Amino acid sequence: RRLYGDAVGTIEKFLWCKLHRLEELRQRRLEWEQIKRKIISIQSVARGISARVQFRAMVHQQRVCTSIQCWWRRAMATSHLMALRVQRNAARTIQRAFRGSKANDRTKVSAAILIQSQWRAFWTLVQYKIAIFDII
Repeated sequence: RRLYGDAVGTIEKFLWCKLHRLEELRQRRLEWEQIKRKIISIQSVARGISARVQFRAMVHQQRVCTSIQCWWRRAMATSHLMALRVQRNAARTIQRAFRGSKANDRTKVSAAILIQSQWRAFWTLVQYKIAIFDII
């Protein structure tokens, strides 16, 4: 060993240095893996928050759409109901005028004029109400 003492010492020093360097690299790799796990968990939390915000926005949008649809359907049903009432009232007016004119033969001409004038007045009123409803 005496012959090779200095060489062995140099080689041992070199190997210890390399071993220390490998240990240092392993330590850095472990630190990096810990940092990487923390980054991934932070990203996961951020994505979860973002998904919840998007979901809440979507639910709000669905509620708004539903309320608009409800309002529109109610408006259409009201319009349809008004049209039915107009038809029913028009038939009643015509029947009433006809029966009144039938009872009195002398006033047939005036009854026809009365029916026509009442119908025109009624129909004008209906058109006016429909026009107001369309404006609203």
